[in-house]
Amino acid sequence: MHARPELTFQTIPEDMDAIHRDLAEHPEMKRTSKNKIHADHSHINILIDNLMTPDIAERVFFRYVNEICPHFPAVPFPPGTTAREVREKKPLLFLAVLAGSSHGSAEQLVSQETQRELTKLLKDQLADIIWRNGEKSLEIVQALHISVLWYRPPLHFEQHNFYMMVNCAAVMALDLGLGRKATPNVMKLSVGPFKRFHPNSSSVEARRTFLVCYYLCMSITMVLRRPILLRWTNYMAESVRILETSPEALPSDRLLCQQVKMAHIGEKISVEFCMDDPSVEVAISDPKVIYALKIFENELNSLREENASLGDVDRKLYRNTCRTHTDHRSNPPLGRTCHESLPS
Repeated sequence: MHARPELTFQTIPEDMDAIHRDLAEHPEMKRTSKNKIHADHSHINILIDNLMTPDIAERVFFRYVNEICPHFPAVPFPPGTTAREVREKKPLLFLAVLAGSSHGSAEQLVSQETQRELTKLLKDQLADIIWRNGEKSLEIVQALHISVLWYRPPLHFEQHNFYMMVNCAAVMALDLGLGRKATPNVMKLSVGPFKRFHPNSSSVEARRTFLVCYYLCMSITMVLRRPILLRWTNYMAESVRILETSPEALPSDRLLCQQVKMAHIGEKISVEFCMDDPSVEVAISDPKVIYALKIFENELNSLREENASLGDVDRKLYRNTCRTHTDHRSNPPLGRTCHESLPS
């Protein structure tokens, strides 16, 4: 009889910090000074200064505040906010604002080459911060929102990636604890060099950010016929009520809430007619379809009456969407952003 060899099992260390210390000592994890992790992102300001003067950067920033953001106030700034304040506290968000606001203006504040360099710089920083460093923060989610809404299309069609950025922003928001009420025992991200904390999901800023995540996800669903990533929840309904009534909310939040309500109607349309399933055929003459369209039409009418300043909401868009549902086996063009493709 041969003695059975003793089996040894390697257990996972109880102290997770030990794992991170081991990883930090690994040769492949060591970084040179050139690729050093910057937890506060202050290095971005130096890179911006290499592309434009602080005066030009301030002018581009206020173009965003006064001309661009009012069209869709997804990431608004409180009155009196200065470019220097955003630059010092949220440099990544400041870079996203510059990249998204430097092009498309009648008055060319920066050259075409600088515009391309800003876009490239933003992509590089997002790649490093999100994928290489694994950071998560409300600022990153907001920077992704601006990057998607004021998207600068790449030269080649195959390089479009705003769909991935929308998903990344939504998933990161969920990882940060947005989408549910804050609880006393919410864990904080205190491992690694960043020491980030979960934002207060009950704050107006956090609620606004998550509603924008929902809006963008539903825009992608309606325009590109993709699966619904975020569903409407009681937290979202509560957030809309708070943004419409809270004294801490900004005046532009009411407009945002109207857009979110429209996206909610879009979600119900998508679910009713299985918009993300090419195998389902919908007949416009079906009495059930006619009845459902009438309900959605009434909801849109109520939304229009609730806030007449939004302008005319085109009901026919949704009806035509359902009529062409049987032809959605081929993906629609990606020539415009999801914000440009939906009614506003």
